[in-house]
Amino acid sequence: MVAVSYPITDGFIRGLSWQSGAAEDPCQTVLCLHGWLDNCHSFLPLLCEDTLTDVLQTQQAALEMVGRQSYSGLTQTSSWRFIAIDWPGHGHSSHKPHNYHFADWVGDLHQVVQALGPVHIIGHSLGGMVASCFAAAFPEWVRSLVLLESAGPLALAVTETTSHLRQALLKRQSPASSRAPKLRSLQQLQHAKARALALSIEDGISMVARDNVEEQGQYRWRHDQKLLQISPFRLAPAQAEQLVSSIKCPTLCLLAKQGHQQIADHFHARQDLFQQLSYQQLPGHHHFHIEHAEAVGQAVEEFFVKL
Repeated sequence: MVAVSYPITDGFIRGLSWQSGAAEDPCQTVLCLHGWLDNCHSFLPLLCEDTLTDVLQTQQAALEMVGRQSYSGLTQTSSWRFIAIDWPGHGHSSHKPHNYHFADWVGDLHQVVQALGPVHIIGHSLGGMVASCFAAAFPEWVRSLVLLESAGPLALAVTETTSHLRQALLKRQSPASSRAPKLRSLQQLQHAKARALALSIEDGISMVARDNVEEQGQYRWRHDQKLLQISPFRLAPAQAEQLVSSIKCPTLCLLAKQGHQQIADHFHARQDLFQQLSYQQLPGHHHFHIEHAEAVGQAVEEFFVKL
């Protein structure tokens, strides 16, 4: 595993890279894109159990792995290169000087991929939404697409445009939006993350390891507080459908049986629009690639083998 960094127009994107073969060997690249308020560590159970264990040991976790699935990870079963990045405002990547807009994520991804060449993409939640739009707009850069708990961009009914705009602007202007994040113990952050994502404490520890800043013996979240704001505008259903219908590459959509209902609704409304779609439903909640990494990993491996 090595750390990586890519310059973008208003900062930099950092992440982690794994490659089984020699560094100079030509190989396919798989780019992994995490969800909102997560970071690249969310892919450790899926990509590399050894790295996950190292992170937990570094954080002085009580490694009681009782009941935890033993899965070596995609990086151990493939000679491909895997890169997991932190979105701007997340993990170790730079924060935006302005508010975050969905189209900017797509532009940031374009800059990273230009540095890598054509890629296969695995995107979870927000990562899958951004990847879907990128694959539609820049098909020449995307060899295949794996969507984890994602079915293209979120859409908002046209009739809800005005009320949504009002809600977003009021939230953005509220005093709470500029309030400094609360200082807590590291254990409090770890337990809060695990509770919020319905994950084990080990997985909460792993995520927080890349999302904390120490100040005077206490800790706060590293991620940009502006990420908590609501986007004032969202795509209309017809716009989202047009984007999905423009995705040309082979696409695998994996949804969790106890995942987000809105994402499942989007998938069932759009599944006939994908040009080359495979689909599976797997056990777990929204972060099923963490809690059921082996099942998700096997489905992804089978998809890659058929490409």
